[in-house]
Amino acid sequence: MRAIAATLVLAQHAVYFAGLTEGEDMMAFRYLYVGAIGVFLFFMISGFVMALQTGQPARRFALHRLLRIYPGYLLASFVNLLLLALFLPGALQDPRFEISLLLLPSGSLSPMLQVPYWSLIYEIVFYFLLFLAIALKLRPAIQTAFMLVWALLILMAPALSVRSDFWASAGAGTILFSPFNLYFIGGFLLCGALQHGRRFALALWLAMILVESLWRGAVMNEFHIRLILCGGAGLALASLLPWIPWPRLLARIGDWSYGLYLVHLPIIVALYQLLKDDGPGFWPAFAIFFGAGLAGGSAFGGLEYWLYRRSLRPLADRLSGKSVSSGARDRGTGPVSTVVPAVTASPRS
Repeated sequence: MRAIAATLVLAQHAVYFAGLTEGEDMMAFRYLYVGAIGVFLFFMISGFVMALQTGQPARRFALHRLLRIYPGYLLASFVNLLLLALFLPGALQDPRFEISLLLLPSGSLSPMLQVPYWSLIYEIVFYFLLFLAIALKLRPAIQTAFMLVWALLILMAPALSVRSDFWASAGAGTILFSPFNLYFIGGFLLCGALQHGRRFALALWLAMILVESLWRGAVMNEFHIRLILCGGAGLALASLLPWIPWPRLLARIGDWSYGLYLVHLPIIVALYQLLKDDGPGFWPAFAIFFGAGLAGGSAFGGLEYWLYRRSLRPLADRLSGKSVSSGARDRGTGPVSTVVPAVTASPRS
């Protein structure tokens, strides 16, 4: 599923920049929210997978999350700066440091970085909350109750006058109230229902978001409801039917999806600078952007995935006191890591 999510984000950016070469803003296509669907699927998968990781020690959880996110992000940022220096040097003339570059919520994003890193800020916040739950040794039932209370606060945010003009760059005081977090919560509760029989919590969460959407719709609209139901059904299907013969190419792209997600946009932006003045037409430009983004992003993703499997994951294990072979199979990818092939599109989404 992660391969599908990453491809949707890639397609969104390829269509948008292909349209720009023809002077079109592609608003009709952008209203389909193809890229948003991909990102929110990432969040739901992340919530599901992280629910499987809460039984490990807090130190191990933190080390694995940090070494899974930051090295790949830093490498992608370097690639981004290199491509900008070559194709768009004006973007680097007034460099400004933003706290958000550390993947911390600050309320603003850096214009220098074409890497779609805003979603990683949400991942880091979610991981931090789970780290606290693990460090405090909260029982699974308490963790589930916390997720429900968190969801309730998000749904009540408009009544509490907590708003953000652009949730993607939400600050520290508002990010916990972002409706985007409902996808993490939904994935977490879905895992609890399927793996541990905590179905009432999932049913209560679904009832909460459905009631809010029908009553006021200030947080949950029809788009979110449909995506949550369809995404949840896909996750449940993948979890309950592990024997599905997923195509090998889909599995490989799933392995590389984190790097693909991070690097495809800088590649597309660089190519856009070459084609914008004398574009070849929408469909040729789309084919170039999509193909180059997929090929370059997958190549980077393959390198990043290899580095994590061979070096960074064993390092996290050693630092956390767990002795494993450096060649052990890691089924984690993107910002998340899992050992459940059923959920991860054989072997990883």
